[in-house]
Amino acid sequence: MSRHIAAAPETIWDLLTDIARIPSWYDDWDVAQRDDAAMRLHSGATFGLIRHRLGAEQATVCNVITFVRPTLLTWIERTADQAPVKVEFHLALSNAGGTTLTMRKRWM
Repeated sequence: MSRHIAAAPETIWDLLTDIARIPSWYDDWDVAQRDDAAMRLHSGATFGLIRHRLGAEQATVCNVITFVRPTLLTWIERTADQAPVKVEFHLALSNAGGTTLTMRKRWM
């Protein structure tokens, strides 16, 4: 899925890598938790996502595997009951100005 956004790649990168803001734009997660004191994702970072649906809690652990500022961010999501999912974000300057953001998810 690709979207054109009227903002510079650096601005979008700042949003994508701000751990506390991930639940505001990614899927339907309620809470993001950090593995360390870092407020932003970085190469090798681990963070958790939690959501509460239908009286149950679902959690996933994410590991950042690619971090190329401000063009490529990839993490692997692991949950107890599903196959791992690879999530990739590609940012590129758009010919129309702004940024083309492409997100891909695939089961591993």
